[in-house]
Amino acid sequence: MRHWFLALILSCCNIAFSQSVAPSVFNTDGGIATTASPTGSVTVYYNIGEPVYTDVQNATSTARFTQGFLQPDIIGLGVLQINTYTTAMTCASANDASIVLNVNGSNVPYIYKWYKNGVLLSDTSSSLLNLAVGNYSYAVSDSKGNTRTGATEVKRGEGTCKVVIHNGISPNNDGHNDFFHIEHIEDYPDNSVSIYSRWGSLIWDKSGYDNASVVWRGEDAKGTMLASGTYFFIVIIDGHKTTGWVELMR
Repeated sequence: MRHWFLALILSCCNIAFSQSVAPSVFNTDGGIATTASPTGSVTVYYNIGEPVYTDVQNATSTARFTQGFLQPDIIGLGVLQINTYTTAMTCASANDASIVLNVNGSNVPYIYKWYKNGVLLSDTSSSLLNLAVGNYSYAVSDSKGNTRTGATEVKRGEGTCKVVIHNGISPNNDGHNDFFHIEHIEDYPDNSVSIYSRWGSLIWDKSGYDNASVVWRGEDAKGTMLASGTYFFIVIIDGHKTTGWVELMR
């Protein structure tokens, strides 16, 4: 019993002695650091996930300073924070919505993954621009493997868009200007588009132009490809006629 009581007294003394050192956070990567103690200074070696300690002896007793556990970064403790900013479509078929991520954290660089309707996109930046209707989600990871996810929906804009007629076409199947693009004409299904030669001959004529299944790709009514040059159009939307020219380049 006497030995047990003596051990308890010594243990209490050691605890009281060790509490005179204020808690310190050295860094978040592990390593070596020095902090003040009643007898001078204490050098502490520490590693992520390991308890560490050091013994300091003065003239009458020995005190044990325990650094404790240094845990890896944990999501939810402010290590990786993301603010999402979205802009809606300006009108029904604009496809000009955007999603921008503002990422804050100390473990750079960040890795971005974007998905549309569950399908992985090729974009790897902090923003998506010129977005159409759909469900978009993201996963952002930092250099230590912490990951944040989120999702947002892009809805169809309100109100019809103003029609914009582009004056160039280069149908070479490169994905750029491959057809006569009449921006937002799909918002006005009651339409017709006619193409004329410079001598006024009707070359091509369609109703329900929609920039998708009904488009002019630089051919005549029989599907024969036309030569490069300047052609003229008449676009009628809800009874209102617009005329102009379009340059065909091959």
